[in-house]
Amino acid sequence: MQIKTILVHLANDDQHKTRVDVALRLAKQHNAHIVALFITFPVGMPPAVAGRAASAGYIAAAQESARRTAAELEEVFKQACERDNISYAWVMEDASHLDALQYHAHAADLTIVSLSAPGEYFEDRFRLRLTEEFVLVSGSPVLVLPRVAEVAPFGKHIMVAWHANREAVRAIRDSLGSLMAADEVTVVSVGRTPEERMSEAEVVAYLRRHGVTARPMNVDEDGSVGEKLLATANDIGADMLVMGAYGHSRLREIVFGGVTRHVLGHSELPVLMSH
Repeated sequence: MQIKTILVHLANDDQHKTRVDVALRLAKQHNAHIVALFITFPVGMPPAVAGRAASAGYIAAAQESARRTAAELEEVFKQACERDNISYAWVMEDASHLDALQYHAHAADLTIVSLSAPGEYFEDRFRLRLTEEFVLVSGSPVLVLPRVAEVAPFGKHIMVAWHANREAVRAIRDSLGSLMAADEVTVVSVGRTPEERMSEAEVVAYLRRHGVTARPMNVDEDGSVGEKLLATANDIGADMLVMGAYGHSRLREIVFGGVTRHVLGHSELPVLMSH
């Protein structure tokens, strides 16, 4: 899939500059249009929330701080786009982060978000973070960036997490342009049945017909699949991970844990996810 419209999620958090930098880099690479969506409502707090830290005074102060940050970032963003001749739009909204992202993602080829910060309160562990919720409803691929000050260039060696399900197939098709541009692609499966070995071979052949020379790799399933995937990515020197999100039901992954939740909680490299 060609990337011609990039939506980047911005908010008054410590990762917004990182997301802008990556959006600018990808826009130059793909000759794409950027929609910078700055949401002033406190990130992680739905507008209808009641209770802890939800006083009108707190929200008003948080939004005023966000508007100041937005004004500063907008100027830097526009200057960078005009300097590099990048088509752009700046949108500022006071709304639910999930609702606004979902709405604007309908007209985007890729949305850039960051890993959510760890929960401060015990009950937060039982509520999906914004990133996880958005992956499920976006309708388009989501690039999830690690929580670092600067994301190094990526896409030279892409690791594809393969499992014979709809989500993994969607992720491969959504990332085909990036896979075609990569120097190296490794299709990794964790444990597999004879049927999955056949489907893996077919996927490698499918990629080859698109000009992608991919090598298959299988690792033993002797623990957490999520841990295996991230360890393997580190071992082979991958700089980006492509995977399907929530192959099992969301409730099952919340209660019992799962590959998606582990990767989103521990990845140190960019992850392109599709559902």
